[in-house]
Amino acid sequence: MGKGRNPEALRLGLEKTQPMLHQIKDDPALRAELLNRTAKLWDSMGERKPAIPMLKTRAELLSDIHGQHSPEARDARMEHLRIMVDHGVRSEAVLLLHELSKDLEGQGEQGSKFWFEVQREIVRALAKMGNASEAVAASEFMMNRAREVRLKGKHLYHCLMAYQWALQIHGKLAEAEAVLTQCRVMAETDKDRESMEREINRKQLILHRERGDFRKGAELQKQILAKLRLELGQVNVGLVEPLIILSEFETKAGLHEDAVEHGREALKQAVESQKGAALSQALTHREERVMAMIQLATALNGAGLQDESVQRALEAIEVAKMTGNKALIYESLKITASSYRAAGRLQEAYNYMELCTNNRDQRDLNYQTRWDDRRELSMICYEQKRYADALRIATETWHQNLADSAASQDPAHMGYCAELGLHCWQAAHEADPGVREPAELSAWRVAIEDGKKSKLKSQ
Repeated sequence: MGKGRNPEALRLGLEKTQPMLHQIKDDPALRAELLNRTAKLWDSMGERKPAIPMLKTRAELLSDIHGQHSPEARDARMEHLRIMVDHGVRSEAVLLLHELSKDLEGQGEQGSKFWFEVQREIVRALAKMGNASEAVAASEFMMNRAREVRLKGKHLYHCLMAYQWALQIHGKLAEAEAVLTQCRVMAETDKDRESMEREINRKQLILHRERGDFRKGAELQKQILAKLRLELGQVNVGLVEPLIILSEFETKAGLHEDAVEHGREALKQAVESQKGAALSQALTHREERVMAMIQLATALNGAGLQDESVQRALEAIEVAKMTGNKALIYESLKITASSYRAAGRLQEAYNYMELCTNNRDQRDLNYQTRWDDRRELSMICYEQKRYADALRIATETWHQNLADSAASQDPAHMGYCAELGLHCWQAAHEADPGVREPAELSAWRVAIEDGKKSKLKSQ
């Protein structure tokens, strides 16, 4: 997908190859390899939906070829489950991970290194679902077993990092920081000290963000960036992401001038690095440029420079389209909606947010991210005093989530959907007392109460 390539043509080509992959019957190893390569191409374009079933089929094929418990089959199965946790139906991924765990225990492998890998993925999936108490319980079960078998080295380190995340999402930040400190001590004597310290610093930044210590986060990121400048030089594409992270923290800390300055430098680094890049690296540099533009637009918004923010956001859309990466196109559309909204240009904000929802609905399996977009769309209507439209979107969103097997089984999530509907209904009724009461009103009130109970239970 370098210079001269047409991303849309590649997408169409991939779509055409899918039926052909299913027709390969006489060489399962070849089919598995082609499925893997095709899935990675979809993933590189920011489209994970078609990649998930491909990786599942690949795992099944490798299980048939090498045996269910072979390293090849296990690695493939975990790759499929990881992409499900990141981009698929997480509740289904948790069930499959538990099934795999029980299978291993049936083979007498409880406490094996692969068993611990599965447990870490269970914790990660529960954490991503927001099931804080379940994530902590799963991680404590894992750590108890780690102590029993006297797990050491990197395997213990990875388990501790999973435990730390579970504690963090549960709001046990002091305990999470204590575990992180333990990991930092372990890293000091490890041969992979530098890579471990990078991971620990990333976790520390997340802790600062969770606590609202954005100034501390900015200070830590400045230290990280200073070290990278010494390693990479003054112009390097590897500086773009660290500059973006620094600008993000500075924006949230209210250090708007610094945030804009570092956002501009991130964009400059991306542009300068692209000039001398090989054709094979053109796409990567272009993607870095889009991400820098998105953060610069965000920083400009924070600084009250809405006109330039809109300009940068619109430029990001154009460059994102050149990459063909749907995830980046979506993010650039969303920042454009936010920039217009901050500028008080609500109709343009609505138009771009609507494009976001269409873009997301076509490619994303995760009901929580779809909900974020629909809520935003509804609230823009609310700000426009288009209460009937806000209510219509909220009601449609309620029914979409009811029809989603994963969403409908998440009482906290359904409570949020119901709260949006009730909020919009109250505004519409106040503006026009004659407006018809939604048929969903009583169900919303029940869902709100169920959602509150669910949140209390997970604490």
